[in-house]
Amino acid sequence: MISQFIKPDRQPMATTISQDCIFCTGTGLTKEHIFPRWLVDVLTPAVVGTEISVERTRQWADRAEQQRWTAPDVASATARVVCASCNSGWMSRLESRAKPLLRPMILGNPTTLDPAEQIALAGWTAMKAYVLEYAMGDVIVATPDERRALMDHGYPRGAAPVRLGAVERDGLPNSVRRVVYNVGSNGLQQGLAVCTTFTLGCAVLQVCHGLGIAIDWTTASRPNPDHLPLYPPCASAAWPPAQVLTAATLLDWERPLPAPAPEWLAQG
Repeated sequence: MISQFIKPDRQPMATTISQDCIFCTGTGLTKEHIFPRWLVDVLTPAVVGTEISVERTRQWADRAEQQRWTAPDVASATARVVCASCNSGWMSRLESRAKPLLRPMILGNPTTLDPAEQIALAGWTAMKAYVLEYAMGDVIVATPDERRALMDHGYPRGAAPVRLGAVERDGLPNSVRRVVYNVGSNGLQQGLAVCTTFTLGCAVLQVCHGLGIAIDWTTASRPNPDHLPLYPPCASAAWPPAQVLTAATLLDWERPLPAPAPEWLAQG
């Protein structure tokens, strides 16, 4: 078993207001939690402690901004960017499929995922990443077609690889980091690509989009030493992978693309 986290939370938090649902373009917006509410029942005060805090850092090539404040629990971050119909409909169904798969991994318990389960987790990760993108509010890379395809199919479409790792460390029971890359002529905004990494207890999930690269969806993936590909999926695979990340190696894992410095920024 991978050791559980024992120190207070430091998760980014943002609340933003949009006019239309980012998935269906409908109205009647409601709050969507960036981290799922059921996480509170998994990462309890007995695991993370009672002094929960939020830390948000934005780092550009030439400057950095940091904020920190207290929070009532580990899943208090919300964004008003989705409508009630999406929130209680396909998003809720995706959440219900992901919860029993994520729960044992968050606590560090070994598990096995078949291809259908991998695709379900890939869809959940992409959904949360798209919500977070609008919660951050300043760099939007996912296209309306990509968000609509996720709503229609339940998993990301196009060049949006998703992978799953494991981490063992103290502190930071849940966190999220967005690394924005300048990839030349690819992507939606001036050639930008984004890699978003969610750390939930001992589970680490990452989705990248805006890459502008060709992916062979007809060939099954293979497990790697430090991660399992979720999308495209591999054959039935065991978690955790052979190489469990540490706080130090996770920093490199969160940045899978070469960074053409200084033309990149990290948002955490």
